[in-house]
Amino acid sequence: MHVWSTVAQATSGLLQQSADPAWPWAQRARSLLLGRVDWVTRALAPWTDRHFTLHPCLCDIWHDHVLFEGDTVSGLIDYGGLKIDHPAVDLARMLGSLIEDDEHLWEIGLDAYSRVQPLATEERGFIRMLDQTGTVLGMVTWLKWLYCEGRAFENRQAAADRLAKLVERVEGWRK
Repeated sequence: MHVWSTVAQATSGLLQQSADPAWPWAQRARSLLLGRVDWVTRALAPWTDRHFTLHPCLCDIWHDHVLFEGDTVSGLIDYGGLKIDHPAVDLARMLGSLIEDDEHLWEIGLDAYSRVQPLATEERGFIRMLDQTGTVLGMVTWLKWLYCEGRAFENRQAAADRLAKLVERVEGWRK
Protein backbone atom coordinates (compact mmCIF):
# COMPACT_ATOMS: atom_id res chain seq x y z
CA MET A 1 0.00 0.00 0.00
CA HIS A 2 1.30 3.45 -0.87
CA VAL A 3 2.38 5.40 2.23
CA TRP A 4 -0.09 8.24 1.71
CA SER A 5 -2.95 5.75 1.26
CA THR A 6 -1.98 4.26 4.61
CA VAL A 7 -2.03 7.68 6.26
CA ALA A 8 -5.39 8.57 4.67
CA GLN A 9 -6.91 5.23 5.69
CA ALA A 10 -5.48 5.40 9.19
CA THR A 11 -6.77 8.89 9.87
CA SER A 12 -10.15 8.75 8.10
CA GLY A 13 -12.00 7.79 11.29
CA LEU A 14 -10.03 9.85 13.77
CA LEU A 15 -12.94 12.11 14.61
CA GLN A 16 -14.62 9.13 16.29
CA GLN A 17 -11.52 8.35 18.36
CA SER A 18 -11.61 11.25 20.83
CA ALA A 19 -11.39 8.98 23.94
CA ASP A 20 -8.20 7.40 22.61
CA PRO A 21 -5.00 8.85 24.20
CA ALA A 22 -3.25 8.58 20.81
CA TRP A 23 -5.96 10.58 19.03
CA PRO A 24 -4.53 14.11 19.47
CA TRP A 25 -1.09 12.84 18.44
CA ALA A 26 -2.56 11.09 15.40
CA GLN A 27 -4.21 14.36 14.34
CA ARG A 28 -0.90 16.23 14.68
CA ALA A 29 0.97 13.43 12.89
CA ARG A 30 -1.44 13.58 9.98
CA SER A 31 -0.91 17.30 9.49
CA LEU A 32 2.87 16.86 9.71
CA LEU A 33 2.82 14.03 7.19
CA LEU A 34 1.01 16.10 4.56
CA GLY A 35 4.26 17.75 3.52
CA ARG A 36 6.68 14.99 4.39
CA VAL A 37 5.57 11.67 2.91
CA ASP A 38 6.81 12.54 -0.59
CA TRP A 39 9.91 14.16 0.94
CA VAL A 40 10.98 10.75 2.31
CA THR A 41 11.10 9.27 -1.19
CA ARG A 42 12.99 12.26 -2.57
CA ALA A 43 15.44 12.30 0.37
CA LEU A 44 16.31 8.62 0.03
CA ALA A 45 16.43 8.51 -3.79
CA PRO A 46 20.08 9.66 -4.09
CA TRP A 47 21.13 6.77 -1.83
CA THR A 48 19.50 3.97 -3.83
CA ASP A 49 22.46 3.41 -6.18
CA ARG A 50 25.19 3.68 -3.54
CA HIS A 51 27.08 0.58 -2.49
CA PHE A 52 28.16 0.17 1.10
CA THR A 53 29.61 -2.69 3.11
CA LEU A 54 26.88 -4.66 4.85
CA HIS A 55 26.92 -6.70 8.03
CA PRO A 56 24.43 -8.05 10.62
CA CYS A 57 22.31 -5.29 12.15
CA LEU A 58 19.69 -5.35 14.89
CA CYS A 59 17.48 -2.93 12.89
CA ASP A 60 15.36 -2.03 15.93
CA ILE A 61 17.91 -0.77 18.41
CA TRP A 62 16.40 2.12 20.32
CA HIS A 63 16.82 3.39 23.87
CA ASP A 64 14.47 0.83 25.45
CA HIS A 65 16.49 -2.01 23.89
CA VAL A 66 19.82 -0.85 25.33
CA LEU A 67 20.33 -1.87 28.95
CA PHE A 68 22.63 0.08 31.23
CA GLU A 69 24.32 -0.41 34.57
CA GLY A 70 25.23 3.14 35.47
CA ASP A 71 26.89 4.65 32.38
CA THR A 72 27.94 1.26 30.99
CA VAL A 73 25.96 -0.72 28.42
CA SER A 74 25.20 -4.07 30.04
CA GLY A 75 23.10 -5.66 27.32
CA LEU A 76 20.90 -5.40 24.25
CA ILE A 77 17.46 -6.94 23.88
CA ASP A 78 15.07 -7.76 21.03
CA TYR A 79 16.83 -9.37 18.12
CA GLY A 80 13.57 -9.83 16.19
CA GLY A 81 14.55 -7.37 13.42
CA LEU A 82 18.04 -8.83 12.88
CA LYS A 83 19.12 -8.82 9.22
CA ILE A 84 22.02 -7.96 6.95
CA ASP A 85 22.13 -4.21 6.37
CA HIS A 86 24.35 -1.16 6.64
CA PRO A 87 25.42 -0.10 10.16
CA ALA A 88 23.81 3.27 9.43
CA VAL A 89 20.45 1.61 10.10
CA ASP A 90 21.39 0.75 13.68
CA LEU A 91 23.27 3.99 14.30
CA ALA A 92 20.38 6.13 13.05
CA ARG A 93 17.80 4.29 15.13
CA MET A 94 19.90 4.18 18.29
CA LEU A 95 21.28 7.73 18.23
CA GLY A 96 17.95 9.20 17.15
CA SER A 97 16.17 7.59 20.07
CA LEU A 98 18.87 8.35 22.64
CA ILE A 99 19.81 11.91 21.73
CA GLU A 100 17.19 12.97 19.20
CA ASP A 101 18.40 16.12 17.44
CA ASP A 102 21.30 17.31 19.59
CA GLU A 103 24.00 17.96 16.95
CA HIS A 104 26.85 17.95 19.47
CA LEU A 105 25.84 14.56 20.88
CA TRP A 106 25.40 13.18 17.35
CA GLU A 107 29.01 14.08 16.60
CA ILE A 108 30.17 12.45 19.84
CA GLY A 109 28.22 9.29 19.01
CA LEU A 110 29.45 9.10 15.43
CA ASP A 111 33.03 9.83 16.50
CA ALA A 112 32.84 7.05 19.11
CA TYR A 113 31.63 4.58 16.50
CA SER A 114 34.30 5.78 14.04
CA ARG A 115 37.04 4.93 16.51
CA VAL A 116 36.01 1.27 16.18
CA GLN A 117 34.85 1.30 12.54
CA PRO A 118 35.69 4.37 10.44
CA LEU A 119 32.80 6.14 8.72
CA ALA A 120 33.13 8.04 5.46
CA THR A 121 31.70 11.57 5.40
CA GLU A 122 28.91 10.41 3.09
CA GLU A 123 28.01 7.63 5.54
CA ARG A 124 27.56 10.21 8.30
CA GLY A 125 25.09 12.05 6.07
CA PHE A 126 23.34 8.78 5.30
CA ILE A 127 22.94 8.04 9.01
CA ARG A 128 21.33 11.43 9.65
CA MET A 129 19.05 11.00 6.62
CA LEU A 130 17.95 7.56 7.89
CA ASP A 131 17.18 9.03 11.29
CA GLN A 132 15.03 11.80 9.83
CA THR A 133 13.22 9.64 7.27
CA GLY A 134 12.81 6.88 9.85
CA THR A 135 11.21 9.31 12.27
CA VAL A 136 8.67 10.37 9.64
CA LEU A 137 7.99 6.76 8.63
CA GLY A 138 7.69 5.85 12.31
CA MET A 139 4.66 8.14 12.51
CA VAL A 140 3.16 6.37 9.49
CA THR A 141 3.80 2.99 11.11
CA TRP A 142 2.13 3.96 14.37
CA LEU A 143 -0.90 5.37 12.52
CA LYS A 144 -1.11 2.14 10.52
CA TRP A 145 -0.85 -0.06 13.61
CA LEU A 146 -3.31 1.97 15.66
CA TYR A 147 -5.94 2.85 13.07
CA CYS A 148 -5.62 0.63 9.97
CA GLU A 149 -4.76 -2.65 11.60
CA GLY A 150 -6.45 -1.83 14.89
CA ARG A 151 -3.67 -3.47 16.86
CA ALA A 152 -4.45 -3.88 20.50
CA PHE A 153 -1.72 -2.66 22.82
CA GLU A 154 -1.71 -3.73 26.44
CA ASN A 155 -0.84 -0.16 27.35
CA ARG A 156 -2.52 2.19 24.88
CA GLN A 157 -1.03 5.18 26.69
CA ALA A 158 2.50 3.84 26.07
CA ALA A 159 1.64 3.52 22.36
CA ALA A 160 0.32 7.09 22.40
CA ASP A 161 3.54 8.21 24.09
CA ARG A 162 5.64 6.59 21.36
CA LEU A 163 3.66 8.39 18.66
CA ALA A 164 3.87 11.62 20.67
CA LYS A 165 7.68 11.43 20.82
CA LEU A 166 7.88 11.09 17.02
CA VAL A 167 5.43 13.95 16.48
CA GLU A 168 7.32 16.23 18.86
CA ARG A 169 10.62 15.51 17.13
CA VAL A 170 9.24 16.36 13.70
CA GLU A 171 7.51 19.46 15.04
CA GLY A 172 10.86 20.54 16.49
CA TRP A 173 12.40 20.49 13.01
CA ARG A 174 10.27 23.49 12.05
CA LYS A 175 11.77 25.69 14.73
